[in-house]
Amino acid sequence: MCPRVAERAGQCLRLGKDDPGQRRVFDHPGLRVTAASPDHIFAMKALAARARDIDDLRVLARIAGIETTGEALAVVSDFYPDEPVPARSAAILRELFS
Repeated sequence: MCPRVAERAGQCLRLGKDDPGQRRVFDHPGLRVTAASPDHIFAMKALAARARDIDDLRVLARIAGIETTGEALAVVSDFYPDEPVPARSAAILRELFS
């Protein structure tokens, strides 16, 4: 890796301009790396709804300020509008927020 690129990587940790929920990790001409927001990670895990994701969902919900099943389903729909929420996922979210 070019030393200038490595130096610049350390200077570029900041919130992304395009999406305030993204944290820009690296920015260089031709390459931009952003970290997913807690809401986006919550949506991914909620859609998959695997048993091993329940603890992660609980923590991510707290970080993202998600307090109800309705809010959780809205976050999933915001990130995946064309993806129906499977019944298993909806059941896990209802149990998580009950």
